[in-house]
Amino acid sequence: MTSFTYTTIGEVIRRERHAAGLTLDQLGDIVGTRKGVIGKIETGDTKKPEFKTLLPIAKVLNIPLEQIIDHYLDLELRPEVLEGLLQESIKSHPILIHKAAEKILENPRLDTYSALEQLYNITIKVEDKSIQLKLFEYIVEYARTRGVPEYTAKSLLQIYLIKRQDFKQMEASYQEGKEIMHYINFLSDTNKVTFYFKMALQSFTIKKYKECIHFCEKGLNIASKDTELKANVHLALVNCYYYLEDFKEAEREMKNIKYPYTFLDEALKLTQALIEKKKGNFSAALPMLQQCLEQLSAKQKITAVNALLDMYKKSDDLEAMEPLFKKGKQFLSPLSNHNTPYKYISVGKYYQHRGYYYLQQGQHDKGIKDYTESMQWYNAVSAFEEIISAYNEIFTSFVNQSKGLDFHHILQLTEVYNNMLLDKE
Repeated sequence: MTSFTYTTIGEVIRRERHAAGLTLDQLGDIVGTRKGVIGKIETGDTKKPEFKTLLPIAKVLNIPLEQIIDHYLDLELRPEVLEGLLQESIKSHPILIHKAAEKILENPRLDTYSALEQLYNITIKVEDKSIQLKLFEYIVEYARTRGVPEYTAKSLLQIYLIKRQDFKQMEASYQEGKEIMHYINFLSDTNKVTFYFKMALQSFTIKKYKECIHFCEKGLNIASKDTELKANVHLALVNCYYYLEDFKEAEREMKNIKYPYTFLDEALKLTQALIEKKKGNFSAALPMLQQCLEQLSAKQKITAVNALLDMYKKSDDLEAMEPLFKKGKQFLSPLSNHNTPYKYISVGKYYQHRGYYYLQQGQHDKGIKDYTESMQWYNAVSAFEEIISAYNEIFTSFVNQSKGLDFHHILQLTEVYNNMLLDKE
């Protein structure tokens, strides 16, 4: 690789141009730059040529861009040029990203706040989430040491929003998200709402219902606009009371839900049916769930299906379960592009119900296959409580039938268990 430590950029360009057998005119024609401009760079008359001028020259002459960028980072102070160098590093030279970010933050032409603002505005547009995460973490580190809590808060929020997308680490990212509470007063109202709502939905997913209620109420109290996110949070609040079996409060909150979204009407009808089921009023819940199954949109049907299967399972009505399994594709296909923890849990429950059905019918191979399928779906979102439930059902079913597990069934279950252990490492 060419080193610029004891050689000017101009000398390198001239040497590489000669090696390529190109005249100044020829090189100028190729890169679209006047030969006089290139000539002054080669002779050193232009001490600090523009990076955008050098970039096409370097590409034509096969001069390593990484070293050119590195060289410029040692020389440049103009904020707009440093921004370009960082963006070029992000695009093709990740080894220089930290140095470019550091140069922006340590730029003597900018005060600390302006430097953080510049780097934050660049970072928020980065598409590669792994790079974006590292840059936000660097901003947090720098903002803390320089005592700029606004950018500590804003960047911690962005880190949380990235990490919460990893469904296998929901508990960990949720706990990290709580740190933002120490900086909540440094967030704008818009960012506060985002934080409270996202934490509410995540705490609901990991079954921290009382904490979910807290975050729901915090966000709903300051959210001025009716959005789909707000509607979903309000629905989560209702469902928290449902799971806590505070049906009076759940029904009270249901009356307060007034948003212009059709999915809410479906969800509320379904929730009312589930409340009746939870209360043990199966005679009331059954027709309500059957009606929901007919009327709900494709993505909502799976919840009604699983509720019905659960009722039929408790009443040992295998005959009633069968038609719902024959329509399996109809219920599962609409979820194929629906990438949320709800999807993984719902699909896992469906396969668990079907596994139970097959075991009760004495079709042990099919039953174990469906149970292992269900556990794989649960494992994708670290739903360990559901995984344990599936294991317990298998062993209970075999005990009740006075039958031992076949060796190949043990191997199947062991393989699933070992895969789960590998995923946790």
